[in-house]
Amino acid sequence: MKTTHVSEELTPSQTEAEKKKDYRNAVIIQITFLLLALLADEGLRLVGFTGRGLLFDGLFHLVGGIYLLALCDMLRNYTRSKALVRISFGLLVVAFVIMVGVNLIVRPDFSARSLPLLIAHSIFALVQIEVIIFAIRDLFKSRLHAADRMWGTACIYFMSGFVFASLFATVILVDPTSFGGRLPEDAYIFFETIYLSFNSLVGLDTAYPQASRLVRNMALLEGMWSQLYLVLLIGRLLTPQGESK
Repeated sequence: MKTTHVSEELTPSQTEAEKKKDYRNAVIIQITFLLLALLADEGLRLVGFTGRGLLFDGLFHLVGGIYLLALCDMLRNYTRSKALVRISFGLLVVAFVIMVGVNLIVRPDFSARSLPLLIAHSIFALVQIEVIIFAIRDLFKSRLHAADRMWGTACIYFMSGFVFASLFATVILVDPTSFGGRLPEDAYIFFETIYLSFNSLVGLDTAYPQASRLVRNMALLEGMWSQLYLVLLIGRLLTPQGESK
């Protein structure tokens, strides 16, 4: 993935083109990641495969790793701080190594993997929140045309869903019964939390009505954020470019 740091001498049009390309790449990866998480596992079972297997798990983590690189690629467009980019990249590498080690190599029982996965999902959420903050600030200040800006808004929308998925994962790793009962032993926690997160993001009823009060309240906050984001987006799209600062 070719990257261009914001500190390099680029014309405004080149800078905006770089951001648009990064947003577009991230959205494509996000959609691929989401489809794998929501459909591939049960789809394999539907055609007779009783387990995901190493091939599917490896593909899922590969797409996830590419997505993490895309996050750093976007972050490079927003800040001149090389230290911030390097720290964020280092944290994501640590989180990715943990995920690969726990899910593909060691495969310990639930209690043994709770703390490592808790650390990994906390890092995922933290770095994505960081990128979202930078991206929203840039999106509302940039002079991108409306059609180009849609890549950025879509990217932030999907990223919000993944942030809450990681936050839900931290809750269930601390309290395995927080979704209203223990998940099946073969359940992949992140698949379940992605389902719950995007269920809340699109404004559907909670997917786990017996979930703990904390989980229900987090789902409510995600739904409120989704509505607020859409309001802000509509307002930004209706604002003439000359009036945005």
